Amino acid sequence: MRFDDHRIYHFAPEISNGTESDIVIVPNIPLFATIEWFKGQDDFGKKLFRSIAESYDFATDVHPFYAKTVHEYLWGTPSIFVSIDRTQHLGCKETKAQDEPEWDSFDDWGWNEDKVEEPKVKETTLHPPVKNEVLTNEECEIREDNMDLFGMFYGRNGSYLDPREIHTGYSNLSKKGLMISWHDQRTLPYWQSGSHCNSLDGKRDPGNLPMNVGKKDLLNVFFGDIGRSMQFKYVQEVIVEGFRTYRFSPLESTFHNKDDNEANSCYCMRDPCLPSGLHDVETVNADSPVILSWPHFLYGDPRLRAAVEGLSPDPNLHRFYMDVQPEYGVQLSVLARFQMNVEIDKSQNFGYFDDVDTDEVMYVPFMWIEEGVVTPSDQIKADVGLMLAMPDKMKFVMALAFMGFGLILLIPEIYFWVRSCCRPSKESPEAIDIDKT
Repeated sequence: MRFDDHRIYHFAPEISNGTESDIVIVPNIPLFATIEWFKGQDDFGKKLFRSIAESYDFATDVHPFYAKTVHEYLWGTPSIFVSIDRTQHLGCKETKAQDEPEWDSFDDWGWNEDKVEEPKVKETTLHPPVKNEVLTNEECEIREDNMDLFGMFYGRNGSYLDPREIHTGYSNLSKKGLMISWHDQRTLPYWQSGSHCNSLDGKRDPGNLPMNVGKKDLLNVFFGDIGRSMQFKYVQEVIVEGFRTYRFSPLESTFHNKDDNEANSCYCMRDPCLPSGLHDVETVNADSPVILSWPHFLYGDPRLRAAVEGLSPDPNLHRFYMDVQPEYGVQLSVLARFQMNVEIDKSQNFGYFDDVDTDEVMYVPFMWIEEGVVTPSDQIKADVGLMLAMPDKMKFVMALAFMGFGLILLIPEIYFWVRSCCRPSKESPEAIDIDKT
């Protein structure tokens, strides 16, 4: 079976603690993406790029952190960095701000170390490369009225994403939910080449778990948004809306680095690897500066929490869990919990963090997501109730069927017995009187 995710988001004020117009102080993700892009580049090029971005006097997003409404941050706000990224992907060589030098000059400062004659476009999730287009000055010019937008969920509402193919279990129930391909590829392209981290073998779609789940089972579930699978272990038995379920949660070592969990070595795509408790998705979402963890750095390196005030990890509040009906593998309650973090590295020499009083790399959380369902819908409850009641009903139906079949087999016997009992006896022939003969 092949299908996509159709994602629809809407604001639900009745279950929210605030409004979409609330102001929040949040990281400027496109700026952090720029810092990540420039890692290893010449310091002069970094500072020149910063001066170019700041030369647009109408740009309001030239600092690492800014104040935005919740709606703006999620669904889109003008970004000078995304706008510059657009012109670079269009191949605009003459784009200038007020006193901006030619973009061609970047070839001499490490923007492109492979080719000098043409600026190299590094593929990002903000804009795909565009080739062989005839460009207009208006397309290449950045103005206040044509700036591109950035939002954490920009372009995702109503979208169809992440095509995948899975086994239905029609011919073999043990294969139900096993992944076949992701984005039409049978092997992932994200992690170290040839490693088990790129394999889809034995990994299941999160919405199609196996039947007859046991407490000793490890559920190997693939999550496309983070580009990897996670193993879930049994935690406890939980009653959900009257149904008995098994609660499964990811292993504590899921986001450990290779020093603490050798099996995760192929997920490390940078040197040095991230501290335990962090998961880098840069290779999954090209150039994304967001680093994932469990909320409050649950199960992570204690140094992560030491750098941030106010964190208090609690497995009951912060772990990812699935409550699974064991006989049929139906999830009655699921809460996926992830925290988003940005890296602050003073040594990158952009000048943004010169006032930070430590040279240690810090990971600053700015958002954590709790996505899923706490209780099943009425339709799901009705369907699960019917499936669970079906075996008992079938026993009753089969008993009636066997009784009926037995009666059918007895009908001929009963018929002949009744007939033999009720039929009058024939008179015996008269005895022969021997005396008369």
